[in-house]
Formats: sequence, C-alpha cells, structure tokens
Amino acid sequence: TDRFVPMYLASLLAVGVSRGWPGRRPLAVAGFAAIYLFVAVEQLMVTLPVLLAGYAVYGRAPNAAGRTLRILAGSIALSGISALIYFSSPGQQWRNHLMNVKAPDLSPSGLYGWFKDAIPLGYAVLFGHRSPAIYWTLHLVLLLAGTGALVTAAFVARRARSSEPSAAGPLVGRDDVVRWAVFATCFNAAYAASLATLLVSPHFPEYAAQYPALLLTLGLVFSLATIARALAAPRPAAALTAACAVAVLVTVTVPAIRTDVASFKEEAAYGQLRKAVYHRVLEVNRETGASGFVLTNSPVRSIGGTMEPPWGLSAYFRWAGQGNLLVLIDTNYDFAARPLDRQYVTIDLAPYWTR
Repeated sequence: TDRFVPMYLASLLAVGVSRGWPGRRPLAVAGFAAIYLFVAVEQLMVTLPVLLAGYAVYGRAPNAAGRTLRILAGSIALSGISALIYFSSPGQQWRNHLMNVKAPDLSPSGLYGWFKDAIPLGYAVLFGHRSPAIYWTLHLVLLLAGTGALVTAAFVARRARSSEPSAAGPLVGRDDVVRWAVFATCFNAAYAASLATLLVSPHFPEYAAQYPALLLTLGLVFSLATIARALAAPRPAAALTAACAVAVLVTVTVPAIRTDVASFKEEAAYGQLRKAVYHRVLEVNRETGASGFVLTNSPVRSIGGTMEPPWGLSAYFRWAGQGNLLVLIDTNYDFAARPLDRQYVTIDLAPYWTR
C-alpha cells in the first residue's frame, strides 16, 4: 500500500492535468497541491513532474506549451516541499542512517555509472538478468530518439500555427504518431527518474523495482505503438499493438500468476513469523529484563534479505513503546556494528519458521 495508494492518487492527478486541472482557481490549485504533497513516496517525488508534464502536453488548453512549463515548474516545487517534509522528519532521518544514505555523485562519470548500473534493473524484472549492457544502451537510444522526435514535431507544429493563427491545438499538433511518441518519451524518462534513489542509497530491494518496471512497461508499449503507427496505416498499427499486448499477456503476465500467488503466501508466512518473534522478544524482556537480542537462522526471502531489515526491527519496538530494546539479525549488515557493552539473548528463528 505504500506504493499502490500514492500511485492511485498520482494517476488521478495525471488525469486531472490532462483535462485542464487545476486551472487558475485558488481552491483547485490548493486541492491539487494538497493531494500532491500527500503522495510522499521517494520514487513518485522524482517521477511525478515528468509524468504530469507529459500529460499536460496534450491537456485541454490553447497554450499547451506554456501550461506544460507551469505544470513542470509547479510539480518540481511541490516535490521539493514534499521531500523537505519527508526527509526532515526524525523517523526518516533515523531510517536514512540505517539505509546508508549518502550525498549523490552528480559528476558526469557518477551519472554515467548510475545510468549504466540502474537502468537494467527494470528490464531484468521484465526479461531476466541477461545482457545488462544492451538494456541501458537501448533505453538511452529510446530517450534520445523520443526527445529528438518531440523537438522536431514541436518545431513543425509551431511553424504550422504561425501560418494558421486560428489553430489552437496542443504543443505538438494533432498527429497520432506524435501523440504516442509524447507518452513513450514521458514514461521512458519517468522510468529513468524513478531509479534516482540509487544515487543516494545502495538499498534497492526487489519490490522497489516494481514501480519502475511498470513505468518501463508503459514506455516500451508506447514506443512500439509509435513505431507501428509511423510505419503502418491505423488499422494494421492497431492490430500490431494488440498483438504486442497479447504477447506480453501470454509470455509475462500469465506465467507470473503462479509466482505472485507464491509470493503472497510467503508474505503471509513472514507476517506470522514476525508476530511470533516479536511476542517472544517482549516475553523474554518481561521475564529477564534483557534488552539485547540476536536472532539467528533467519530465513532468506525470495525477494532478497532476511526476515526484516534493521529499520523494521527497530521501528516495531519503538512504536510498541520499547525503544530501549535492541534486536539484531546476525546476517544483517548492522550486526557487525552492534554495541558490545551489553549482554545479548539469542533467539533461534528455525523453530518458528518450520511450524
């Protein structure tokens, strides 16, 4: 839900922007800003300006170019405010410390290394971990080709409007191919932006790649549709697009159903494990007064990692009013830096996991 609810709100904002919202009315602008600030997930903060600007290009406004720039500037400002609130909170600062957050390397070599290492992650979710070099190169080509096509289309449309002042269409004209190219470029760029968290932290579990993979899927679908419409008449292009959708359904979606069901069952089992272990820790604390615990034989999750990351363990006992308790898993990266001035009670997780 920390991804799905914000994604739903972000979708509502995008649809609203495409229909001319928020407009110039103070209440509409305030409502838009309030919803935007509520969408406080790291990946959405950096992708929303890209997505909303893309939707604004084809919004219902006579001056789509000016409106797109206003939406982009406003979105960046709101993302900045949201990030300030989000990252300045004491809980998030504590979590950032546990996630080894660092200052980003924005030098050309740093950005190149990030792009080369990060871009293949979403492709690996969809197509497997083969040929990472091909993945990031392909995505760079898609971004450059899409951006070049849009700049060219905007120039042509501007000249056409200058010769026909009465034409009040969108920034890049009414051409169907360009419309698809707008969204292809929009989603491909948003996919790259969604991986920007890797500039500041190496922590990127498999589930964090699902939102970028969704953006990548949309980017690839719109890219294929753009090519199909550029090379074929509308009907063959529609048939080709439908064939691609069916191919994805058969080769990716249907085979993934079994995996999704297994993942859901695994998550439910981990939930039961957490309840049992947390209860046992509190029970031992009441009986012996022990405040340090080491959990051993933690099962490894299929998405990577142990039963719980360090901030998850610490957060639970803080919220339970037991912030004095220090609970560690012996294979988590924070175990080596544990304080050595206290005694630790060892709890073996194997009996709880094998029930």
